Amino acid sequence: MRPNLIIVRAGDESRHAAWLDVGSARSWDMIISYYGDDKGRYRQADIPRFDAKGAKYPALTRLLSEQASIIARYDYIWLPDDDLECTGADIDRLFQICRDRSLWLAQPALSADSQFSWAVTLRNPLCRLRFTNFVEIMMPCFERTFLERCRLSFARSESGWGLDHLWARLAADEQKRIAIIDEVVVAHRRPLSGPWYPFLKGRSALEERRELLRVEKIADRRVRTRALVDRGGRFLSGRSAAAKVLLAAGLVIALTRSFGLGYANRRCFRTVFKHAFWSSPHVQYLLRMRRRILNRIRGAGTEA
Repeated sequence: MRPNLIIVRAGDESRHAAWLDVGSARSWDMIISYYGDDKGRYRQADIPRFDAKGAKYPALTRLLSEQASIIARYDYIWLPDDDLECTGADIDRLFQICRDRSLWLAQPALSADSQFSWAVTLRNPLCRLRFTNFVEIMMPCFERTFLERCRLSFARSESGWGLDHLWARLAADEQKRIAIIDEVVVAHRRPLSGPWYPFLKGRSALEERRELLRVEKIADRRVRTRALVDRGGRFLSGRSAAAKVLLAAGLVIALTRSFGLGYANRRCFRTVFKHAFWSSPHVQYLLRMRRRILNRIRGAGTEA
């Protein structure tokens, strides 16, 4: 039996067929969670299809519960979106690195020509992998027992926004169990608004994220790199000077390449720089000082 499983949430324009280029030699099985309308699409004897309308993570919650006996056979389970370009060999490598590093949660890095939301997910060309406190909802790869810990959280966000921060907190005591794997690179092609966002019930994805993080009392949302493995195979603490240089230089290279590859990606940069500005420690310090000053002024006005 193959040790790994892919569950792809697939619509009618899914790119997952290209992942099967390695044939039967692959180290993984596949299940299709289908949200389209074609009764005959993606019907293969060795790849079961389960139909479910709605957003990605609530649908996966139901599938993981209903097919728990099947899921329990596998060591690692990858939950990618259906608009990722990669090869079967890339996926084999992803699973192998997860196993070799005993990772609980991981994802491949994004190519420079990908549509992206988080700059940290772009491939750092100076690293093999980075141990972080963040893996994006687009394509998380779970170790089976950690997936069971996280499974019930899937239903708490129709859009999935905010779940990535919640998963990281569930593994907070194990700082080298979450990683972005720069050795494995995939391309994300669809514009950043997901195909299941129309299924959201009266709230935006951003509103869902804010509410989930408020309820879970997750105030610190900064993405951190705890450690890394450089291209030469050296393990470096994220606090070391060498790691900081590699992270900063790699990010500059990744963003420069991404920006230079075409207009389609440039819309991503407005989001990236907006997040980078407002979440920076210096800006947050100034905002706290502003609130304190305003509170003192209001207090003085009340006393008068």
